[in-house]
Amino acid sequence: EAAGEEVAPLDTRFGYSREEVVRDFQKLGEDGRAVYRIVAGKIDMCFPLVYGSLFILVLAWLLKKLSQPGSKWLLLALLPLAGMIFDYLENLNTLNLLDTFPNISAEVVRRAETTTISKHVLLLACVGLALILALSLLIKRIRRRSGSFRPNRE
Repeated sequence: EAAGEEVAPLDTRFGYSREEVVRDFQKLGEDGRAVYRIVAGKIDMCFPLVYGSLFILVLAWLLKKLSQPGSKWLLLALLPLAGMIFDYLENLNTLNLLDTFPNISAEVVRRAETTTISKHVLLLACVGLALILALSLLIKRIRRRSGSFRPNRE
């Protein structure tokens, strides 16, 4: 609203350049950047806790169903923690970019972009892992059920 047009937040993009950041921050204006600072510094800091906890619980449940008790495979359920860390780093980088605007260095933008890309890759890996595990569990249950309904051939 402050920009008079849609400006996609940095954390929703897969990549961005210094020029894009400066242009978008200019479009936002002072009021828009103030709102963005609140969103990145307060609201967006809660989001990783929510999705991270959910991902950890889902992965742990699926892995528990598919592996033996005490299996080291259960450690894969902690993969979302890496995504959460990169999300927090991304938020801190966004705040840094907002604080240094208009004197944003290309190096700071590269670091911010790297954390954003890393977050997206890790979270996509979590989604992919959850889908693979869910499909594996489904196949395991189908095989178990189809095996229990076979007639005895004696």
